[in-house]
Amino acid sequence: MALDAWTPTGSAPPASSPRSRPAPGRAARRSTCARPTPCRAPPRSGSRRDRPAHGDARRPRRRHGDRDRVVRPHRVGARHDGRGDGERLGPLRGRRRRRRLDRRLRRPARGRRRGRHPDDRGRRVRTRHGPRASPAAAGAAGRARPRRHRAVPRGARGQRARPRALPVGGIRRDRRAPRVLPAGGRRRDLDAEGPVVIPLVLGIETSCDETGVGIVRGDELLANVVASSMDLHARFGGVVPEIAARAHLEAMEPTIRRALDEAGVTIADLDAIAVTAGPGLAGALMVGVGAAKALGVATGLPVHGVNHLVGHVAADALAGGPIEAETIALLVSGGHTSLLHVRDIDEDVATLGETIDDAAGEAFDKVARLLGLGYPGGPSIDAAAADGDPRAIAFPRGLTAPKDRERHRFDFSFSGLKTAVARHVERAADADSVSVPDVAASFREAVVDVLVTKALDACAHTGVPRLLLGGGVVANRRLREVAAERCEAAGVVLRVPPLSLCTDNGAMIAGLGARLVARGAAPSAPGFGVESTLDASVVQVG
Repeated sequence: MALDAWTPTGSAPPASSPRSRPAPGRAARRSTCARPTPCRAPPRSGSRRDRPAHGDARRPRRRHGDRDRVVRPHRVGARHDGRGDGERLGPLRGRRRRRRLDRRLRRPARGRRRGRHPDDRGRRVRTRHGPRASPAAAGAAGRARPRRHRAVPRGARGQRARPRALPVGGIRRDRRAPRVLPAGGRRRDLDAEGPVVIPLVLGIETSCDETGVGIVRGDELLANVVASSMDLHARFGGVVPEIAARAHLEAMEPTIRRALDEAGVTIADLDAIAVTAGPGLAGALMVGVGAAKALGVATGLPVHGVNHLVGHVAADALAGGPIEAETIALLVSGGHTSLLHVRDIDEDVATLGETIDDAAGEAFDKVARLLGLGYPGGPSIDAAAADGDPRAIAFPRGLTAPKDRERHRFDFSFSGLKTAVARHVERAADADSVSVPDVAASFREAVVDVLVTKALDACAHTGVPRLLLGGGVVANRRLREVAAERCEAAGVVLRVPPLSLCTDNGAMIAGLGARLVARGAAPSAPGFGVESTLDASVVQVG
């Protein structure tokens, strides 16, 4: 075989190839290399060999991530689906171009306006010459790529993606707010609660031996029920804490039912619950606080743990009207004897003085036992002193000497008076000349003298011409008479609540709770406890 006739296997170009024909004006040369000469430079984009055949749709080279362009049928008489370079699928025969996958929900045209949707910005608009970009998309053509339609959130072509959130609306200040329909008293569960103007409050009092439940609407007393265990303590000559606590536990439920029936309301009508949290007997206080918390959990009502002493001050507002100005309060009971400076009954109460040993009510009980009188001692001594001479025996007045005014000007002490009565009875018993009426009258006069003297001294010292009495001992007839006489002489306004509100009761606790609720005070913490020595300056615990 001749050397010039030999060609490598597979290297000869086909006869129809342009490279098999010599260029015009150039002689054909045979290759003498064993293989084709490699191309020194990469082929340029758009070279002759990259150009499609005549009549095919012209398009640039595809890159990774590009999408096929839409072939407009009015320019090219062939159909193209992008599956091959220049692959012909046949001429168009008046058939519309296949739409892209449209996931919108189509509604019937009947009953709605034709034409573009007012919110159809950014989408292609079809004309008789083919699709064209909308004006909104045309303006942004040089800036960014038009946004594609978002996919369906759920379902197959059943629901469009929801629109964007609306902007926050502003408040028009250039005109009055529009009038709205009344809500009819309905309230959602998560609505914010403001202060109740006239609250309906149930109060529970268990600081000593009386189980008191009261219901108050504002300053109006609706019910005041008291269950006393005094008979259980009579044979012991005083209050036994364990017996008092068990009596409270047994009397709590029926007392609450009686109070609700007397007031003509139900638990669902209440706005809050108030309970004595101190001072008092710890075991007795726990029963009342536990009952109030149980009601609060069962009904969802707020619970306010309040001060027993301040409750005595609030009791007068249920009968004598609201306490608007500051006042001096003298509280005298079986366990407490205190002088309070009340600037604001809801939050500003200061203790001026208190007993440093025995309370006045406790002294009455012990002296009644010395004289062989019954329990409780206050009513027994008051009845026995009616026929006695208050000046028959000169008993001492505790903490009234000039030397005591420096340290204990507004404090009280009745242990010395009790000891003086005991010694007088012992001496008179040996001589068989004990005059119970005279001893009772003299003792009562000494106690009343100390109480009223120090109370008026507190009014003069603070410049407050108002005195309020409270507590179980205020039921003593002589104390009320002397206080009225001396206050009138000193120009001091005296306020004394009715006898039913002087002793421990639930109405005074409900009255104090109603004031706190009306002011908008927050309820006590769920875990609040009792304090047997709670100071009067703490109106609400927790």
